[in-house]
Amino acid sequence: MLTLNEKDTLSASHYLRNYADILFANNDYQGAIHCIERVLSFHQSAYSPNLFCTAAMCYLSLNKLDSAKCYCNQAKSLLNKNADTEKANSLITCRNLIMGLDAIIGYQQTKKVDLFKMARFNDSIMFDAHNKQLIINEKVSIKNQLEQQNLKLKVNKQHTQLLLIAGLFILVLLAGIIYIYIRNRRIRLIEVEERSETLHILLNDAIKGQTSNQIDSHFFKQILLQQLGLIHIMATNPTNQNQELLKQMARIANKEIPVSELLVWKDLYRVIDSIYDNFYSHLSQRYGNILLEKEMQLCCLLCGEFSTKEISVLTQQSLRTIYQRKTTIRQKLNMDEKEDIVSFLK
Repeated sequence: MLTLNEKDTLSASHYLRNYADILFANNDYQGAIHCIERVLSFHQSAYSPNLFCTAAMCYLSLNKLDSAKCYCNQAKSLLNKNADTEKANSLITCRNLIMGLDAIIGYQQTKKVDLFKMARFNDSIMFDAHNKQLIINEKVSIKNQLEQQNLKLKVNKQHTQLLLIAGLFILVLLAGIIYIYIRNRRIRLIEVEERSETLHILLNDAIKGQTSNQIDSHFFKQILLQQLGLIHIMATNPTNQNQELLKQMARIANKEIPVSELLVWKDLYRVIDSIYDNFYSHLSQRYGNILLEKEMQLCCLLCGEFSTKEISVLTQQSLRTIYQRKTTIRQKLNMDEKEDIVSFLK
């Protein structure tokens, strides 16, 4: 009543349709028909197939077959008209209801039951739903296959990228190794040349000592180089371009010939004592319990006026090792860092 008083026919028709369904369920067919007629008095927008189906069921219950058939046909016509706007599930339910009413009305009129039309319709719905499901399943299967193919392509792409990165890394690594090898070889060649040059200088000094009767550092160098086997080679063939000499010097410079096996320090110590006023003996007596053997040998070479580079070549030790050993000697003897070791010992 409130909706009618407010002239809200759309809401009123909704409530009246529901009320008509309630009255039909309670077997008040006339009351249900009255509600439906009031709805039909409103605008056509209030009409619905279910409304006409309810009217048809009411007249069918009152055994008014013509009215029931009329409303059933109106429901069918409105359903076909609204087929594009109604939901699919509502269409199926309403069509089954209309076909059921047709079958009941037909039975009342002809005493024959015909449900084949309803069965065929439901079969078509099931068949269509089955086909749609097959299509959906096929689409899902194709989608899964495409996703798997994309995944494989992505994995293969990643593998290819990893292989390229690994190959690039190996190339860079090889280039680095080759560079380091060439650099080290170049440094080694430079060191060999420097060591060979140093040995040349030592040989020249020793040769000068041979031409003089004076016993000095040249004589000590001559003795030491003679122990290394270089003076003997010079004596047999004293040529500056002598290849055998250069090979011997390179072998010593390359540490292929261990100097420790060539030098006889026991004899060299006596030479040191004879030339430099018993330098070794005094050194051994005063600092023999402090300095190591190699440190005492270094002191003797320094006393013999060997340069650091010459000592490095003769002892096959790096310049860094010689400098470190000098520092150790100064520390053991409590010397100043820049103080001369030989002057201090003398």
